[in-house]
Amino acid sequence: GHAAQGAVGTVRMMRRVAITGLEELDPWRDVVRSLLVEAVPPDQIVWASDARPGLFEEDRPFVPAGESLALPKSFVRLAESVLMHRDAGKFDLLYRIAWRMRTRTLRMSDAADKDLLRANHLAKAVGRDIHKMRAFVRFRLVADGHYVSWFEPDHLIVRANAGFFVRRFAAMRWSILTPDLCIHWD
Repeated sequence: GHAAQGAVGTVRMMRRVAITGLEELDPWRDVVRSLLVEAVPPDQIVWASDARPGLFEEDRPFVPAGESLALPKSFVRLAESVLMHRDAGKFDLLYRIAWRMRTRTLRMSDAADKDLLRANHLAKAVGRDIHKMRAFVRFRLVADGHYVSWFEPDHLIVRANAGFFVRRFAAMRWSILTPDLCIHWD
């Protein structure tokens, strides 16, 4: 970030990142790679849901990382699950883990690390919710061979479960309605 000098001292500009759309792995990974390539420390990032930057925040477009940046596949799988959690701190947590891996102060094998423990806890909650949806969705015939089910997931798991329901009920016309989004199969 940039710094502004004044009579009081140095003010650090925070890098503002809009979280809209970052629950999906590919957009999240692109933003994280860009931040890591720019070497933006976690404490200089504001993960925001609103559209306008604050007084000491800058909102710059992300440039795709030109250099190859590899994170462990086990971390990417963990991140994919954590991104489905509704916890507002998930973006900060995942970036902090990625930053620490990039700076070689954390390995995925550090089982007692508090950030990894928290991320694994969030991922397990998502896994339980995925299982709950698969176990408890019940379809009801509403009209003309179309079946409908209502489900209220705790987390953002509907897309992750769509393939399961398509394979399991491929011969049916169905819809699963949730407060977040709906999936339909015909």
